[in-house]
Amino acid sequence: MINTDPKLYKEQEQLFKKVVEQAKVNITTCPDCGSIVLVDRTKDINTVTCPYCHVEDDYSMFADIFC
Repeated sequence: MINTDPKLYKEQEQLFKKVVEQAKVNITTCPDCGSIVLVDRTKDINTVTCPYCHVEDDYSMFADIFC
């Protein structure tokens, strides 16, 4: 387990949320290969396809980072 300073972690979380809000992009991870997958928040999306391993799954299966 990583020894994370709660204050520094909270700062990173806040910066992350700021980026997501301004860019209108969610930063997620593929449930199959673990790669980072960017999802456009301006579109109504139900399924996401990983551009690396090509797994297609329900958007809820692609875990948001810090959420």
